[in-house]
Amino acid sequence: MERLKTGDKIYSSQFGRGEVLEVQGIGDGETVRVLFEGGEVRTLRPEQHRLELLEAEVPARIPLQREMGGLRREEPEGEEEMIHEEIRAAVKEALHDLLGLGDAELEGRWSGGTLVLKPGKSETQPKEIPLDTFFHKIVMVRDQLRVLEQKINSHSTLSEVEKVELQHYITRCYGSLTTFNVLFRTPEERFRSS
Repeated sequence: MERLKTGDKIYSSQFGRGEVLEVQGIGDGETVRVLFEGGEVRTLRPEQHRLELLEAEVPARIPLQREMGGLRREEPEGEEEMIHEEIRAAVKEALHDLLGLGDAELEGRWSGGTLVLKPGKSETQPKEIPLDTFFHKIVMVRDQLRVLEQKINSHSTLSEVEKVELQHYITRCYGSLTTFNVLFRTPEERFRSS
């Protein structure tokens, strides 16, 4: 994602549409203050919250002009491309809302932390994984389970008994994943086994 600027319009699947009020820091430590629809102001890390740029503040530009037999003509702007991008963003937003997908927020005390996998054998090196990466993968599993659940429930050829049986497996997966609930900032984002 390109670096956000003051005035950029963004979308967060967790908080909705907003406008960047201020950008602080550079690189991994960058945060943005965003005014969301409804008046809520939040300070977020763009990469962690996977903020999507909807429309950048476009500086005034001088139209391209070409001389043709002494006449000057403006080149057409990429209107079709702009419309295509707007439609793509709208469809993506609608799918995220419909399927219940989106960014979950990592509990603050874990942000920037590291998961260390320590092997039982002393000659094997431990493995370190950034908690932000690990958390993102857990959220992806959760989102894919939600999609699977919706596909099962809306499947036209499965019987009700088959749907309930498959749903039981998904519920057991959610139950196994409750171990990671400590990483989620808000209770409604956490796994529930029932």
